[in-house]
Amino acid sequence: DPSRHVADNARELVARTLDLDLAAAPAPHASSRLSLPPAAFTPADALLGTANHPRIGVHVSGGRESKQWHPDRFAAVARQLALAHHATIVLTGTNDDRPLVDQVRRNLTDVAVVDACGALDLVALAGLLQRLDLFISSDTGPMHLAAAVGTPIVALFGPSDPRRYGPIAERHTVIRVDLWCSPCGQVRLPPERCRGHVPDCMDAVTVERVVAAATALIEGQRAEGK
Repeated sequence: DPSRHVADNARELVARTLDLDLAAAPAPHASSRLSLPPAAFTPADALLGTANHPRIGVHVSGGRESKQWHPDRFAAVARQLALAHHATIVLTGTNDDRPLVDQVRRNLTDVAVVDACGALDLVALAGLLQRLDLFISSDTGPMHLAAAVGTPIVALFGPSDPRRYGPIAERHTVIRVDLWCSPCGQVRLPPERCRGHVPDCMDAVTVERVVAAATALIEGQRAEGK
């Protein structure tokens, strides 16, 4: 069903395949939490040490060229938030993301940074994400993992539809621009005009909008005493 979130479609597919009672199976819900083993937090805590709160995760890589935001804008967002809130910036990614992460890190010389790029397996990454106060990412796997462990999220969306692929989380803000062609859904094979550069739907996302969304989530948590 193209009008439903993929999590709902996947749940129904599994139920039908295994001949389960769909009504008895729990539906995906924003308040659900992924349960992690204690060992998941050991490498995360070793990396974070006594890093100041708020701890703001920044996942620079979009995973695909069609979902990639400008690295210099990620850096600008991280720097503004770090200076405004005395925050620690936590950079995540795989070894393949190292060039993008290094590009951002070079612009963060005057703020506190924890570089977790390539340092954690998937379970330990979940532990790290749960230790964060905020996570900023495009539509990526780590974004969904952050949602699963209950971390507030600012999600940047371009070609993919947040109604179908957005984070299932209590505290999140989706940033997107409603162009005539978006969301096109052509993530793997974007139109010719969108190849070889940051596509218009991602390029239209501004630093100011992301900073404002992040600030609102941070201040909301402070007001709740979290």
